[in-house]
Amino acid sequence: MTPCIYVRAHVHYQEGAGARKWRSIWCVGDDRSRLAASAWAALLQVHAALVPSLDRALQRAAGLPLSWYDVLLELAAAPGRRLTMSELAERVVLSRTRVSRIVDELVTSGLACRAAAPRSR
Repeated sequence: MTPCIYVRAHVHYQEGAGARKWRSIWCVGDDRSRLAASAWAALLQVHAALVPSLDRALQRAAGLPLSWYDVLLELAAAPGRRLTMSELAERVVLSRTRVSRIVDELVTSGLACRAAAPRSR
């Protein structure tokens, strides 16, 4: 029997009051699927090794953790150098909780400031 990759996808469709159902999808375990899975595994391994290395190098060179740089880079690129916390959380590769913590650290270090968002009418 050929090995198979099993994927469980969350599929939305109307049934009653917006019920959600799970549907199983079977993918054939052919050479192309195995190659794709191997490529993803390699990418994740490189990412896992590279990110801590980049973080250490950036800390040595600039005294900033990579997560701070990620947030500062997005703020610098934003119109008026301002983003709401929700906008910032959508743009960085960090959880919303982590973004809030990092913004607090940046404010404490004097690299960012918080301001009330203008109210929309």
